[in-house]
Amino acid sequence: MNKYKIKEVTHKEKVVIGTICDECEKEILNEQDFQDRLRKRMSHYFEVSTHHNDWGNDSIDSYEDYDICSEKCLLEFLRKYFDGKDCSYCCDIKQVRI
Repeated sequence: MNKYKIKEVTHKEKVVIGTICDECEKEILNEQDFQDRLRKRMSHYFEVSTHHNDWGNDSIDSYEDYDICSEKCLLEFLRKYFDGKDCSYCCDIKQVRI
């Protein structure tokens, strides 16, 4: 049989309070930004996942995720990412509605 006692326990948790563009370092999402982006008709941003398909165990380790604020930053990011790389590099782009 277990004997119980009630104790108060505090819990700390890491929560997202904003999102920053990995290209221009401008804040994409925060509480105020929703109204600003709706006024400017910017109702989305991009989640980009990059990786390579070369043979070996490091293929899974090559996955990296980025948040990109606009089409302009996305094109600049892609230009830098694919510059001088061979065809085994991949990029998955997802448009996220706000």
